[in-house]
Amino acid sequence: MARHVVDYRAPVVLHPVLLQRYFPYLDHDGSGHFQVGRGYRKHHGRTLLGFFEPWNQRRFHPDEPFIDRVQWRNAYQSYRANQAHFQHNLGV
Repeated sequence: MARHVVDYRAPVVLHPVLLQRYFPYLDHDGSGHFQVGRGYRKHHGRTLLGFFEPWNQRRFHPDEPFIDRVQWRNAYQSYRANQAHFQHNLGV
């Protein structure tokens, strides 16, 4: 992921599985969707991937929790969620 964002200066295209263990802000497990990684940084000893989250469940169900569009998450967890999806990909 660092190679794409830092070296290639290109976004990371992820297709993660949406499980609560990877995305604790979800109120239930889901299948998956695309996310666009657009930043990479170290913060307090953690490596973070900044990405745009297109899914906001509140748009479809007003009683569901709001999901921030721009997020910084653990880069390894993002990678694991991507690898766990049967149609995973990583590309520019």
